[in-house]
Amino acid sequence: MVNFAVIDSNKVVNTIVADTKEIAEEATSKLCVEYTDESPARIGLGWDEATGFEQPPVVVEEAESEEV
Repeated sequence: MVNFAVIDSNKVVNTIVADTKEIAEEATSKLCVEYTDESPARIGLGWDEATGFEQPPVVVEEAESEEV
């Protein structure tokens, strides 16, 4: 079984586990793209055929300084 991201309008809208890409696409009627732990897919991520899944930027929150 393989993990697939279900793509609609260049966004991941769901994930599915299937034996083949063809089965995943037949079940969802959408483009399906295999993903791995090294290249994860999460609902809401963008998808570009040339670059893969668009990972969201890392947000680093700064500690609020206390005013004296």
